Amino acid sequence: SYVERNQEMINKSDFCVVYYDENYLPPRRRNSRRDLTDYQPKSGTAVAHDYAVKKGKSIMNPIGHFRTITKHRHKVIHHCAKAGILWQGLKHDLSKYTPTEFIAGAKYFLGTRSPNEEERARFGHSKAWMHHKGRNTHHYEYWQDVNLQSGVYEPVPMPRKYLVEMVMDRRAACMTYQGDAYTDASAWEYYERSRERSSMHPELKRQLEHLLLMLRDRGEEETFRYIKDTVLPGKPFPWEQESEE
Repeated sequence: SYVERNQEMINKSDFCVVYYDENYLPPRRRNSRRDLTDYQPKSGTAVAHDYAVKKGKSIMNPIGHFRTITKHRHKVIHHCAKAGILWQGLKHDLSKYTPTEFIAGAKYFLGTRSPNEEERARFGHSKAWMHHKGRNTHHYEYWQDVNLQSGVYEPVPMPRKYLVEMVMDRRAACMTYQGDAYTDASAWEYYERSRERSSMHPELKRQLEHLLLMLRDRGEEETFRYIKDTVLPGKPFPWEQESEE
């Protein structure tokens, strides 16, 4: 049968490439004409997917991953255009479509969080993330270099245009993965739960927190206006004004 042929192919494979619409349901049916009630069957692809999971196979979802990263990119482009840095938005995350990052993304695709987290959970590190952070200037991890005095790697200040792109990236990521649960507080709440602030340059940490809190407390319109009128032109942040006085 169709199901048995699928199971035989899965048994012989190390990786399974699967894509199907989880919302699709075949027509309801009855086991026989004498049955008084019908039941809801699964689609054949859904049955094959569940069988592959049960057998512990590595499942790749290239279409699901492509749709997710492209949806995220389009949100970043829209936000960057609104903030006045359209060109950066157009270049955003293009490395995710390279083989090093895309294959890993499809292989560890979850749909609810970054595939890098799943790869890291399995192996203790993510090769896709290490490739990504070295090519995308909107990540604070990119901005690290050797301190000539201490001889060790330390964070360095991030230019403001990349700070703004980072805010747009975090906001779009929350929108993509949270869906209808997203609020203007989402990016701040994610940041607050993380431990990343200890690895940031102190100046960047303060700037990022200022913008994420403004987004949480004052909303999108006021935050975007502040970014265009103050942050990108290089005007001082509130604490910088205080020090000048």
